[in-house]
Amino acid sequence: IQISVNEEDTKTLIVDLNSDEGVTISLVDQTTNTTLMITFDGTSITQMCRGSAGVSSIVQNQTSIIMNCKELIVNSDQISLNAKETLTQNGLMQVDISSPLINLMSPNIKMG
Repeated sequence: IQISVNEEDTKTLIVDLNSDEGVTISLVDQTTNTTLMITFDGTSITQMCRGSAGVSSIVQNQTSIIMNCKELIVNSDQISLNAKETLTQNGLMQVDISSPLINLMSPNIKMG
């Protein structure tokens, strides 16, 4: 079953209900050349944003959340990262860690 609402030459909203593939909600904005889509397939939730600048996505299942994007910005008063086993941070070109406390205690931190 597919339900489609089309605002002529501006936006199209599509709700697709499929017993095999799940539920997909899409919004296509012709004025900005942007497509937004959320899919619930029974085992995961996928969010996707596609436009002229690129594609970003978030995929969540029972055990993981995977984000793909050009830039990820988190603004918060406090951030906690807790790993029971391993915490891995990779920067192909550069990894910067900056904190007034780190700079006072050890002005030069060498990683890798």
